[in-house]
Amino acid sequence: MTGSDVIIGWVKDGQAYLTDRYAEGYFQPRLDASQDVELLSGYENGTHTVLRFRRRLRPCDTTDDREITEDTLRIIWSFNDVDPVALDGPDGPQYHSSNRGSKSVILLQKSPPNLDLQDGNVITFDMTNPNVKVPSRDTTYWCTSFQLPVLDKKHHLVKVEPLVQPGNEGVVHHILIYQCSPGSNPPSGNQECSNMPWGNCRAIMAAWAVGGTGYTYPDHVGFSMGTVDDASYVVMQTHYDNPQRLNDVYDNSGLRFYYTPDVRQYDAGILEVGIQVNQDHAIPPQADTYDSAAYCYKECLDPFLQQLGEPIHVFASMLHAHQVGVGVRTKLVRNGVMETYIGRDDNYDFNLQETRFLYPEVTIKEGDELITECSYRTTAQNIFTFGGEASSEEMCQNYLQYYPRFKLEHCDSLPYILHGVEFFGITQLDK
Repeated sequence: MTGSDVIIGWVKDGQAYLTDRYAEGYFQPRLDASQDVELLSGYENGTHTVLRFRRRLRPCDTTDDREITEDTLRIIWSFNDVDPVALDGPDGPQYHSSNRGSKSVILLQKSPPNLDLQDGNVITFDMTNPNVKVPSRDTTYWCTSFQLPVLDKKHHLVKVEPLVQPGNEGVVHHILIYQCSPGSNPPSGNQECSNMPWGNCRAIMAAWAVGGTGYTYPDHVGFSMGTVDDASYVVMQTHYDNPQRLNDVYDNSGLRFYYTPDVRQYDAGILEVGIQVNQDHAIPPQADTYDSAAYCYKECLDPFLQQLGEPIHVFASMLHAHQVGVGVRTKLVRNGVMETYIGRDDNYDFNLQETRFLYPEVTIKEGDELITECSYRTTAQNIFTFGGEASSEEMCQNYLQYYPRFKLEHCDSLPYILHGVEFFGITQLDK
């Protein structure tokens, strides 16, 4: 609560009131000297109090009011059943007691494209886990192989939607769909898989993570299915996060796919950029802010762009870090100068990993380079945090959705551990 930009309002005897405040501690938030919210309407009925108001995204009062950006925002809420007698002081708004909560939201999320689900040419298929008994340990990766629909001509995947089993929202952390190389023998069945790729299944077809609502492709883009160059089999990898070590959880979660024979102009792809998942990625304890960076150099990008013969255009991104991650961003560097961000959240929340659309789209050309940075806060940690698959370990990745598709799937790098050793003042390493 301390440091929060607070708005308190109520309706009394048919009259609506709204006040702009700032929380300085565990007591009644004081009134701002500058009241920068505008009450639009307010009313009560037997079950609800409704207040509509507006304020500037970038406030004039920068001391007490927070700027509303495209970053994730933490909203705290509370209420009291008794109307205040006065605007302020002992007769002002009273303590909320246990009537309180919080939620992370993206207030300025750009609207995703629309899809007419009543269109007779839109077909669905589901990939779900076969009643997996989730192991009673912190982290499990589970892989299940699927055959994609057999098609007689090219189709486009146009929407991906999560199917998280009700009650299991707390253990299903993320789901990745990996395409198996055309003509390869896919792995069979379902089993634990400590890492990917599994067999010849490497390129990402779809990605979802906790808090996300799925995504719909723009009208000019779709993910290709049904051609000789497309996968016939995929592997669905589910990350189960079970820190309470529950031993009675069975899961049937997965993803629903919408596809159509009405082929669009461009084929989409997913490019992973970031830090390789490896324990050489070391984050020190007791740091208010510690940054790690990964590089996708032009020497990696250019050969694939040259083979494609044109630039690629990024239309969405999904940022990914774990529990001590507080910021994730990817920079586009052109001729040595930072041009723009391809996905950015400086207030990242591990529990809200949404695919975000970019308007305008970002073009990546020959000679461009990408820098993915993650910021971490480890003030509550007493030991190093290392890169790894578990939620208690760390990652730093951005899944870029783009078109037209080229043959590069991953463009990652890894910090050089010996440089980190020198920086941290470590004088001895035990193998």
